Amino acid sequence: MPLMSIYLPQSFFNDHSDLAHALISNEDKLVTPYDIHHTLKDIIDTPRLSFSDPRDKGKFGQSLFRPIPVDRTCESAGVDIHWCACHTRFEIGDGEIDRSKVKEKVLTKLNEMTSSHRDHCAAYTTISLLSIYRVVPNEQIAEYEALKNEKFTAETKLDQNYYQVTFSATSSVSDVSDLYEVTLELKDTVFSQSYSMVSEIVRLNKPKTKSCSVDKDIIRYCSCLTL
Repeated sequence: MPLMSIYLPQSFFNDHSDLAHALISNEDKLVTPYDIHHTLKDIIDTPRLSFSDPRDKGKFGQSLFRPIPVDRTCESAGVDIHWCACHTRFEIGDGEIDRSKVKEKVLTKLNEMTSSHRDHCAAYTTISLLSIYRVVPNEQIAEYEALKNEKFTAETKLDQNYYQVTFSATSSVSDVSDLYEVTLELKDTVFSQSYSMVSEIVRLNKPKTKSCSVDKDIIRYCSCLTL
């Protein structure tokens, strides 16, 4: 996992001892880029810093000058399961999931997102699954955190079946495939399997042209008609 260090001058300890000790207390806790953003906002406005001032806290993240809960999880920190470093993954066997339903799910979703832009974006016709990994808690992280906090292991347990899928999508206007990645949740019953997306679809390669007259949120999923 990434390492970050922060050096505080002695003057900061003298002027803001409560904030400095809060920062120290956050060592070895789950920290996200959202937290760094709020921390930097505090740093550039140091004269107004106050331990009890909640102004730094947004929808995602908080300043590192405030204590972070010891049982913080990716979900409570606003981190999508697709990017959560507290999880690991392993490749699955051929019979664990219904691959045809996975293809159908991602194909339908991709085409739905560009359906109102058919004058610029061709519908995808073919999906090829490149890899499927099952997402599970990282045992080493869980064991380490459990030494400090007995609630951690229970709260980070994944009762659902999550799978990270990498796939290519091809349309009728291009022989070159676009690459995507998504995390799916499998709901398995005695009679059937169904899948839901628990992350956004992430494009892994750049769009092949900039000539599509669609906004940046759509072009990520677009197989442009103008080549």
